[in-house]
Amino acid sequence: MIVESPITRIFTGNLRSILRKPGHKDSITLEPYRPLQLDIQDPHIKSVTDALHHITTTETLNPDFDGTGRAMTRRSFIEKLPPILILHLKRFVYDGHGTRKVWKKIAYPLTLDIPLDVLSPTQRGPQPPKFQLFGGNPIYLDLFND
Repeated sequence: MIVESPITRIFTGNLRSILRKPGHKDSITLEPYRPLQLDIQDPHIKSVTDALHHITTTETLNPDFDGTGRAMTRRSFIEKLPPILILHLKRFVYDGHGTRKVWKKIAYPLTLDIPLDVLSPTQRGPQPPKFQLFGGNPIYLDLFND
């Protein structure tokens, strides 16, 4: 649980995770983030925007996960963006033998438009939220909301 403070109001957002199981009501969980971690391991991810789209990829869970043999799916969306968004590019992965660094270039614009389809459907507006690059290095990007 995150205690609300000036710091959490500035830097904390929420992800909406939707778990779907056939024949059951959707299970929705809100998960706070600070920073927003972006997986860049997949070969098709070449930019921050690609990594944001990757967050919303539908994940099929093991059909035996709950003992019924029915496949469940999980999909996440950005429910809330903080005024200052910190993106963490996950450059280290465990490959079964040890940890290795993902050595690839990730493109990012000076003005980042958050794609509307990565936002929770209830949070989408007519225009995508925009963030201006404030500073950063190859691992972290600190962005201010326009």
